[in-house]
Amino acid sequence: MGAWLARYTADPVDEPGDRLIGLAVDGKTVRDSRTDIGAVHLLAAALHACQTVIAQRQIAAKSNEIPAFAPLLDRIDLRGVVVTADAMHTQRAHAEHVVTAGGYYLLVVKGNQKKLHKQCCGACPGSRSRCSTAPSRPGTVAVRSAV
Repeated sequence: MGAWLARYTADPVDEPGDRLIGLAVDGKTVRDSRTDIGAVHLLAAALHACQTVIAQRQIAAKSNEIPAFAPLLDRIDLRGVVVTADAMHTQRAHAEHVVTAGGYYLLVVKGNQKKLHKQCCGACPGSRSRCSTAPSRPGTVAVRSAV
């Protein structure tokens, strides 16, 4: 995903400082962290180019990554940044948060959001299989903000 983004983020006539930066947001459970109250789960923001984590938050017990998304990104200047995330973060509020902060987004739409998935596939010219050109799995659509 990072290589694909890097290929399309810069115009050859742009100044070097005008390139977009890829930032992946993803959650992981820390290995061997299980206790009586559960395992430690972290939400991290990592740079695509160097796989460096630049921000991280622990997810509250009995919660999920969704409420931690905006507070994680509030620590980062999103101007000129393309935020990528999995289907869990394909939420209107998340997209609006990124755009309001001056960033762009590339989010995955899966069949678990049937109405949105249908709208995305309906917007693609040609057959349904053509709507999944960025992701390789059938039934998956990439949603992005206009750059």
